[in-house]
Amino acid sequence: MKDGPALTAFASRHRITVEEAQELFTSIGPAILDFDEALYLEENPDVRRSIANGEFNSALHFYFLHGREENRSGGPEADNPPEIKFKGPIPPRALRKRVHGHTQLSSFEAVGAAVSKNILDAVRPHISLDASSRVLDFGCGCGRVLVYLEDAVGCQMTGSDIDGEAIAWCRDNLGGFANFVQNGALPPLPLADARFDLVYSVSVFTHLPERMQFQWLRELQRVTRPGGFLLLTTRGIDQVPLTWLQRLRFRMTGFVYVAGGKTPGLPDFYRNAFHSEAYIRRTCSRTFEILDFKPRGIAGEQDWILCRRS
Repeated sequence: MKDGPALTAFASRHRITVEEAQELFTSIGPAILDFDEALYLEENPDVRRSIANGEFNSALHFYFLHGREENRSGGPEADNPPEIKFKGPIPPRALRKRVHGHTQLSSFEAVGAAVSKNILDAVRPHISLDASSRVLDFGCGCGRVLVYLEDAVGCQMTGSDIDGEAIAWCRDNLGGFANFVQNGALPPLPLADARFDLVYSVSVFTHLPERMQFQWLRELQRVTRPGGFLLLTTRGIDQVPLTWLQRLRFRMTGFVYVAGGKTPGLPDFYRNAFHSEAYIRRTCSRTFEILDFKPRGIAGEQDWILCRRS
């Protein structure tokens, strides 16, 4: 794309200079021509506020000055290597955002691959998974982790989630990877007793009220075979903006549930829950044998605890 009417029109449409447009085209390539101002502002509301305050001319102007280095969602996508690419049809933007927090495909793929590896690394000292192994992803969403784990091990996967839209999409598009079932807000799961060798649940108990999490712990015990394993993820309160009262409750009990940050498309109770290591060891030990706990062991963000059903 050289200087000329097309470049001038592109620059004018996005309120940047022709020189800035040329630099973007040279560094990013033709993908920059599909830059979606509306999507970028939807994904980055702080940029919208900055434009309203006169700090930037447009979303692309911000992207030119800062967004390329920050790799924000909504901009041109990076192309992941083959081993990181999603293993099935790409989930729709809305479903990706519901489980990932934004729609950026490259980070959706990278996190899914990383979490799958984290889970396999955590359980490998205790269980050898193969094609005969039965594994449940409780809270599978649109398959972000499930497809990578199935691809790595070839085990018999089942995915369960409360999100009917996600389960319907998975059944239609990822049926070759797993069997998918929809669960309600409370047990039971539509699954047989003692069915699974491994159950894992990523970023589910980080959103449940306390009483509900106890109910689901007992239910996950029911569907795990004797000697089988459960891996859950939790979060502490480091670098989390809580009120002094919420922090006091956490220090006293090891748990706090914050009724804020509702996720569109998911139930109203699905908010934010935080657990200390001592709390999660104490409560999980009522239904499982505790084997290990690793702070920030899931994609460097959430903690995991590994349990065994006796």
